[in-house]
Amino acid sequence: MDQELPDQFYAIKKLESNLASLYRLKPANRDEVMKQLIGMISDGFNYHVLRTDISSFFESIPHDRILKKLKEDQLLSQKSLRLISGILFRYAWLAGTPGIGLPRGLGISSYLSELYMREFDQRIKILGEVVFYARYVDDIVILFAPLPGTDVRVKRPKIRDYLSDISLTMNETAQKTKESPVDSQGIPDAKNAWSFEYLGYRIDFRSGLSVSMSRKRLARYKNRLSACFQRYESQRSKNHKKAYRILIKRVRFLTSNTQLTHNKSNAYVGIYFNNMHLTDRKNLIALDQILSANVARLSSSSLMAKLSTYSFVKGFNERTFRRFHNKGEFTEIVEAWKYEE
Repeated sequence: MDQELPDQFYAIKKLESNLASLYRLKPANRDEVMKQLIGMISDGFNYHVLRTDISSFFESIPHDRILKKLKEDQLLSQKSLRLISGILFRYAWLAGTPGIGLPRGLGISSYLSELYMREFDQRIKILGEVVFYARYVDDIVILFAPLPGTDVRVKRPKIRDYLSDISLTMNETAQKTKESPVDSQGIPDAKNAWSFEYLGYRIDFRSGLSVSMSRKRLARYKNRLSACFQRYESQRSKNHKKAYRILIKRVRFLTSNTQLTHNKSNAYVGIYFNNMHLTDRKNLIALDQILSANVARLSSSSLMAKLSTYSFVKGFNERTFRRFHNKGEFTEIVEAWKYEE
């Protein structure tokens, strides 16, 4: 299937629309999930928290189970079923994984994976003592309110088995799976020395409840800041005016907010909109300190003066909004960190 061909591109888009409407598929909203999660754990109840992840999610979904369900439901036309079969077969052939896997980056994969996980989601929601469950693609968080005397340690193996039933595997590395403390009887213990990360945030119980950036998200901001100044230093000898102008745009972009007008969702993004659930500003302060240190090393006093007006804390608190509407402007800005992991 070649999405570069207009007829095939629109055929896939139509198929995605049909799947969404016929099966009422609606991927989770990241910000709504975080709002609900933080609201729940802020109410003071001593919930047991399980945060986990599915190993190689898209790459592990078996084709036969998806196609069997689609055929048994008889909601899609034969032409649509052949189209889906063709997409899956071509991906597996290219990836060298016969009968397994959905292609990342293809919209239809998101819909097929949501459909595939529907039965698992329902099983978790009716699992005893679950009061909150969220799954964002392969990232899962569950809150349990166990009855007196209940050993919550039995929950994790059950969830592992539910995933195994659909040929998926829980990623049980320490980085991906964490459970809140329990005592020797498996009863939820105090969380004052515990924290976990989910969807780009770190939820910390150490001094009351605080929400900061996850380590990965904070590292991304640091790396992007560093890349901005590195690119400036490497380019200024060739074209000082251009390097000067682009550095200002990049720092302005990182420290403010904007709307992606060339994006199909016209989404609002930026230091506030990407981190709106923060309650602890320590990461923003740290980023400002790194920015100031980089600015102080510049040789141009006029550039230092311009960049000193930008601040992560200010951009977040005041929701500073900037417009980047010129053709190619956004592409030029993000080029500095396009090779990041």
